[in-house]
Amino acid sequence: MDLTNQKRFYYGKSISLNINDTLTEISKKNVSHHFANDFDTNAGQVNVIVSLPWVNSFHFKPMGETTQNNTGFLGIGMGVEYFYKEKNFVGLYGSAAINFLAPVPVPIAYDGEHEFLSSLAIGLTNNHKLERFTVGYGLNYSRNTWRLWNDAYDPLVEGSRKPMTKSNNSLGLIANGYYQFGKQFFVGLHYKPSLLVLHTNPKLHYEHVISLDLVWKFKIKG
Repeated sequence: MDLTNQKRFYYGKSISLNINDTLTEISKKNVSHHFANDFDTNAGQVNVIVSLPWVNSFHFKPMGETTQNNTGFLGIGMGVEYFYKEKNFVGLYGSAAINFLAPVPVPIAYDGEHEFLSSLAIGLTNNHKLERFTVGYGLNYSRNTWRLWNDAYDPLVEGSRKPMTKSNNSLGLIANGYYQFGKQFFVGLHYKPSLLVLHTNPKLHYEHVISLDLVWKFKIKG
């Protein structure tokens, strides 16, 4: 009937919905929990986690080499968390991060010279849950590795670099922050600075790995 009316699609600046005058009642139970303010946790709860350090930024200083800065993709991590209070928990985590060229696993052929960076780490953290946010801090042990690949190496050619691998075993810290998008899915940043190299003569030596981390948590108790 309003086909020729210029206001046929105009509904005003506001619309009033009366839940007592509808066929279907609008209630909190009808709203997906995905956008709820919080997800409850309990003292004594235990979670097993699987993580994907999807984007990894490296700052390494291999002994006798120049500083190596590189960003790449992919990694894997696992861990366990224990809630000693309703909003506080400790976590033990292990992870591996690399600087793969592609954001998904695909075959890549490396010709000539290429540098690979990787980090294996074990960390222990104390964490606080603030509604959907969690923040944590703790200690970290890591093995940071720089590898020079060169399938075109020729000792008779000036400037041709010999393939080699150098690693640092270090103690350091962890800082992380995550946002919970669903009942089990979290996204956040993971910062792991290495501070003390554990060679024959331990010394201060700064390196770091920063990861954009995708995490899935599965409650097995509590």
